[in-house]
Amino acid sequence: MSSPVMSTTQVGARAVSLPRIADRLSTRHAARLLAVASIAPLVAYFWARPESRGSVLLIGAILCWTLDVLPDYVVALGVIVVWNIAAIGPSAASLSGFASPVWFLLLGVLAVGGGLARSGVLQRIAFALLTLFPATFRGQVVAFLVGGLVMTPLLPLTVARCALTAPLARQVAEVLGYPARSRAAVGIGLAAFAGSGLLSRVFLSGATLNLIAWSLLPPAARPGWWTWAIASAPMLLVLMVGVLTVILLTWRPANDRPIDRDVIRRQGATLDR
Repeated sequence: MSSPVMSTTQVGARAVSLPRIADRLSTRHAARLLAVASIAPLVAYFWARPESRGSVLLIGAILCWTLDVLPDYVVALGVIVVWNIAAIGPSAASLSGFASPVWFLLLGVLAVGGGLARSGVLQRIAFALLTLFPATFRGQVVAFLVGGLVMTPLLPLTVARCALTAPLARQVAEVLGYPARSRAAVGIGLAAFAGSGLLSRVFLSGATLNLIAWSLLPPAARPGWWTWAIASAPMLLVLMVGVLTVILLTWRPANDRPIDRDVIRRQGATLDR
C-alpha cells in the first residue's frame, strides 16, 4: 500500500510544475482582466443611475466582446438576463425574438448543420470534390473554392466550415509535397479559407447573419432562397475570379507537378476507419 505522504521527488515535481502553470496564464489575458477591473468603479457610479444602465450594459458587452474576456454566446445571453433582472427596459423587446418563426428556422438550420459536421458527410463531400479536380496546385485551389461553395448552404457556420477544411488543406499540402508555411501551402490554406469563409454571403443559408438580416426585412420584401442566390451571382463571380487570380499569381509554386490521384483517395479512405 502506498504511503499518503508525498516523496521528495513528488514534492519537487509539484514545485517545478507551479511555474509552468503560471506561464500558461497569458500576459495578454491578464491585461484584459485588469482593464475590465479598472473600470469597475466607473461602472458602479453610472449603474446607480437607472437612466444610464442601458448604456452601461451595452458598453460592457462591447468591451467583453472586443477584449474576448468571455465567450460570445455567454456575453449575449448575459445581456438579455441582466436587461430583464435589472428592469432596464421592457422584457418583450428582448425576448420576443425567441418566439418568432425566424428563431426556430435558425435553430433547425444550426441543428442540421451541426449533425452534418459531426457525421463527417461534409468532409467526404470535400474529399470527393478533391478527387474530381487535377492533383496540382491550381486544381486543388479550384477544388477548395468549389468545395467551400458546395458546403456553404449546408452548414451556416463560417467558423465550423473553416474548422472542417483547415485540416484538409494541411493534409492536401502535405500530399502535394509542400513544406509547412511555404508559399504553396499558404496558397492552399487561403483557398480553403476563401471557399469556406468569404463565400458565406452567396446563399441565404450560408451564415446566421444572413438569416438575421433577412428577418429584419419587411415580410413582403424578404427574398426567397433562389432569389437571394441569383442576386448574389455577380458577387460570386467577382470573388471567385479575384481570389483565384490572386492566389495563382502570388502563391503558385514554380514547379507545379501533379501527384498520383490514389494518394488523395487513400487520405479520404481514412474517414471510414
